[in-house]
Amino acid sequence: MTHKYSPLIATIIALSGCTTFNSCTSSQSVIEYHIDESLQPKSSTSHTVVEKVVKPRMPKIVPESVTKPKGTLSFGRPVFNERYHNQNEDLEDLLEGHTGQRKIVIDKSARELQIYVGDELIKSYGISLSRRHQSGPKQRKGDLKTPEGHFYAARKNPNSRWHKAIVISYPGKEDAIRGLKKGIITKRQYTQILKAQDECREPPRTNLGSLVEIHGAGGGRFYQDWTHGCASLNNRAMDEVYKFTFTGCYKGKPKTEIIIKR
Repeated sequence: MTHKYSPLIATIIALSGCTTFNSCTSSQSVIEYHIDESLQPKSSTSHTVVEKVVKPRMPKIVPESVTKPKGTLSFGRPVFNERYHNQNEDLEDLLEGHTGQRKIVIDKSARELQIYVGDELIKSYGISLSRRHQSGPKQRKGDLKTPEGHFYAARKNPNSRWHKAIVISYPGKEDAIRGLKKGIITKRQYTQILKAQDECREPPRTNLGSLVEIHGAGGGRFYQDWTHGCASLNNRAMDEVYKFTFTGCYKGKPKTEIIIKR
C-alpha cells in the first residue's frame, strides 16, 4: 500500500531512515514528533507536524552549603547563664549594707566557693581542687588532699606565684590531736599548733602539711583540678575574694571564718 505524506513528513522519513511515519514516531530518537490535529481542516488528508525538541535535563547545581548560626547575632555586653550565685555582679557592690560575720564556705563536692555575711549567701564562684581527686580530709604532708573543718584566714599574700593567696589556718586543733595520736607530729609541735590557733596566727609547718591556700591563676567550670590541695579561682574572682577577706581574729572570733566541707 502506497502512503502519501506531506513534504515535511516525507523529508523526516527520508532523513531518519524509517520506512513509514509510524515507525519513525515509535522509534527512540532525540527529536519527538506529533501531529497536531487541531490545526488541520477536517476535510484535509494532509497533516501538519509540530516539531518539539526535548532538551536534556541539566543537573541542578546546588551551591556549597553554608552553615548558618541558629538565632540572631547581636553585639554588646555579653550576658552569661548564671551557674553561680550572682556571678555577673561585683562583690563589693553586693556587700553594701551588709554587716555581720564574714564567711568563706568551700564546698569540695560542688567545686564551689561561697561568700556569706552572717547566714546570707552573697556570691559564689567555681573553683578547682587537687589534681589527684583525693577524697576525704587532709591527713599529712604530701597527700595532695584539701583539709575539711573550720578555719580562719591566717595570712594574705599579694605576691603569690598564683596571683594572690589567702593562707588557711591548717592544721587546726583537731588535726593536731589526730597528728599527735598517730605519731605524725611531736608533743612540742602539737603545743605550737594549739598556741597559734588560740592567737589566730599561722600554724607552724609540720608533717601534717602547711600552706593550704585559696589562690588565683585559674579555677572553676572551664578548668581541670590541678592544685596540690589548695582551692584555686580565676584571677578576677580571686581579686574579689582577697579584698573581702580579713585576717586574724577580733575578741577571739575570726574576722573571716573559712569552712571547708566535703
